[in-house]
Amino acid sequence: KKFSNIIKDNLVSILIVSMLAIVDAIITFLIPVSVSFLLNGTFNTKTVVWLFLLVFISLLTSVILTSLQQKFVYRFKYKLNLQLYEDLFHVKYSELSKNGAAYYVEKILGAVNSYADLIMTTIPNFIQVWLVILVSAFIIGYISIPILILVAAILLLQNINIFILYIPISSKNEKS
Repeated sequence: KKFSNIIKDNLVSILIVSMLAIVDAIITFLIPVSVSFLLNGTFNTKTVVWLFLLVFISLLTSVILTSLQQKFVYRFKYKLNLQLYEDLFHVKYSELSKNGAAYYVEKILGAVNSYADLIMTTIPNFIQVWLVILVSAFIIGYISIPILILVAAILLLQNINIFILYIPISSKNEKS
C-alpha cells in the first residue's frame, strides 16, 4: 500500500493529534508570559486564576494528546498488521521458504512500528515545532528586527554545520 494512502486513511487521526499539539504549543508560550506578568507586579487574583487555568489546560491537553496518540497508534498498528499479514499469505511458498517466515514477520513488525511512529508522532511534532519556530520568530521580530536576523543567521549556520559535519561522517560510516 502506498504511503500516501496510509496518510489519507489516517488523516482525521493525524489532524486531531496535530491540533492538540498546536494547542499545547500555544499554551507553552502563554504560561511564561503569564508568569512574567506575575513577576512584573500585576499580581492579582485574575492573573493567578489565568495562570492556574493555563497550567491546568496544559496538563489536560498533554494527557488527552498522549492518550489519543496511544489509541490511534494501537488502531493504526492493528489495521496495518492485518493488512501486511494478509499480504504475506499471498507470498509464494518458494519465496517464503527461501527467506524464512521469521524474516517476513520481522520486516512487518519493523514497517508497522516505523509507520506508526512517523504518522502519529513525527508528523504532529513536526507541525508543532514549526509553529513554535514561527511564533518565536514573530515575537522576536516584534521586539527587534536585528535580533531576528541574528537568530535566523545562527539557525542557518547551525543547519549548515549539520550538513558539513554530520552527513559526510554518516556516509563514511555506511561505507565501512
